Amino acid sequence: MILKFPVKDEYTKLNVLIPVTITKEGDALALEYPFCRPLMESFKAMAGARWHGYDKKNPRKIWTIDDCPRNWFQMDAMRWLGRDAKGVPILGEKNPYARYDAPMVDVSAYCGPRLYQGKLTTYYGHQPEGIAFVMTRRQCILAWDMGCGKSLIAGTAMETAKILYKWSDEDFWFVCKNGALYQVMLDFLEWDIKVRPKFMSYDQMKGLIETWPRGKKPPKFVVFDESTQIKSPTAQRSDAAQHLADNMRAEYGNDAFVVLMTGTPSPKNPTDWWKQSEIACPGFVKEGSWQSFRKRLAVIAKQTKGEDGGSYNKVMAWLDDEKRCKHCGEFEPHSNHSVQGRLQDRGHVWEKSVNEVLRIDSRLRGFVSKKLKKDCMDLPEQVYRIVRCRPTFQMLNAAKLIAKAARGAADALTKLRELSDGFQYQDTVSEVIQCPMCAGTGTMLAKEDPENPGLPISEEAMRIGRLVDVTRQCDRCQGRCEVEIKERIAARVPCPKDDIIEDLLAEHDDVGRLPIYCGFTGSVDRVVDICLRNKWSVIRVDARGWTAFDAPGQNLLPGEGKAMYHTFRFGGVEKIAFVAQASSAAHGLNFDNCPTIVNFSRDFNFENAMQGDERNMRGKIKETLAKTGRTKVTVVEIVHLESDQYVLDNHKKKRRLQSLTLGEIQAAVAVEPRQV
Repeated sequence: MILKFPVKDEYTKLNVLIPVTITKEGDALALEYPFCRPLMESFKAMAGARWHGYDKKNPRKIWTIDDCPRNWFQMDAMRWLGRDAKGVPILGEKNPYARYDAPMVDVSAYCGPRLYQGKLTTYYGHQPEGIAFVMTRRQCILAWDMGCGKSLIAGTAMETAKILYKWSDEDFWFVCKNGALYQVMLDFLEWDIKVRPKFMSYDQMKGLIETWPRGKKPPKFVVFDESTQIKSPTAQRSDAAQHLADNMRAEYGNDAFVVLMTGTPSPKNPTDWWKQSEIACPGFVKEGSWQSFRKRLAVIAKQTKGEDGGSYNKVMAWLDDEKRCKHCGEFEPHSNHSVQGRLQDRGHVWEKSVNEVLRIDSRLRGFVSKKLKKDCMDLPEQVYRIVRCRPTFQMLNAAKLIAKAARGAADALTKLRELSDGFQYQDTVSEVIQCPMCAGTGTMLAKEDPENPGLPISEEAMRIGRLVDVTRQCDRCQGRCEVEIKERIAARVPCPKDDIIEDLLAEHDDVGRLPIYCGFTGSVDRVVDICLRNKWSVIRVDARGWTAFDAPGQNLLPGEGKAMYHTFRFGGVEKIAFVAQASSAAHGLNFDNCPTIVNFSRDFNFENAMQGDERNMRGKIKETLAKTGRTKVTVVEIVHLESDQYVLDNHKKKRRLQSLTLGEIQAAVAVEPRQV
């Protein structure tokens, strides 16, 4: 097959057609064409691109790329030059981006008033726009703020597709985090959605894909809620989601609905967009690999790893400011650059870069819909209240000793964060048992090469059978016949954060509801004890699961997470605190009956932090404020040692990068929320 690709001549600025011979070789496509650097750069960016000029066997001066839909998508895009006056394509057969430029379909007939909790309710003005976006684009991403009603949009879009195409409930899947499953199912019931999709967690979805019967057709409509769960290119759940979406496209083409939804699309760094885009529409993003995408967005340098001489690629700086140097990522005054016409050692001339992080927004236009709550919802103001605790002299001395004795910077930071929360994890001996490896004898049988005693056994000795049985000291108990079973405990120390929590509980006696997020399980246990001591019942959620605790005089009955959450939302107990790790309970929950959210401490996961802070910014929060006499939604940050501030500063940087990828320049500049 010979296809012609247009390349702009650098002198005439006109398109020159370069013929490319495409030959199928197994699962790859071999490309042969006259030397053309712009064309070569385009092919190098494709999935599976490989140059065969250096092959040891049969070296050839050709490139090969994977024979896959994403590469054909890109080749179609490269060849598309539009249509002539008669409407005939000038060169390419089709424009793969056409459906992402098409006008929105009219969905007003499906967005009339509907029942919500038994009351007739209308959609917010922005929600029909989201429904139209899903019904038009079909394979897309909704990057809407938490609380904008993405679940209702997905449910209505499913309902619309069921009516239009006569599909059954079996054709619809809704995938989300395990902790958010109950809330999503509750949303579908409260809004009386006329579709009952197959609800599942990401792990359940992965299990279904791994055991999928041969010949069984995939669903026609899948929603991946909180899609940052599949942002990692190497994660098994990401592979499962990609496999599912690819098979849906193979079976139904552009009629398949693959909808990703998230309020925090790039919580770690800008490259989080790549895999999500690849699942929704392979080829929409030009780069064929996560590494190529990262290379475009950052200045990367090789770093030596350890004494073995290994190396790895490290991001030196993100290209998030045009004032950065395109070679090193530093700003012009940096010592890397020339000073008064002279170069420093190993220096270079500063050259202006391109803000590639900001350009992500324009590159994804038409494929990603974005909405900010402040632009489309009449919600009360949210403020951050920073409560700083003064560390004692003894606490500061302890922090210095911990930092000095730590094995490295990461270990020191973790231990300081623990100390800031008023505890230190310690491994203590819980019991001593007979060694299970040697059955209490202190010795064990092993094989040994008599010609090389004490040395590892060689393959030759194993092959010729030159091994003998020997008795040696047990490897596990080292001859002591007993082994210690260790238990990790949180050894507590006095902490001023305790008094802050007690004051906040007293402030919210009239509300009777207070969510408190913690960075460690040890912190969760500490806050639970404080709440119970102050006669508040508690729902605790962490890696150990959901647990309920009765305070004196309360009537909270332990049960499943769904029952506990229902009690917290809809009443039955006078005063109840929701104490959780953000990693276990920051997604999908609705705290619109709570005017305040407290962060006892945070971890480095920016997504969990953002999700946790937004749990109460929902439609009914204004009613809650009116009932409690408050005017603002408050997020309380408790800061003790400098390690707490370090985590907040880290979140500030990630917030700025994410704002840039969404094209929010002003938000990227003013990254700190309002503080009181």
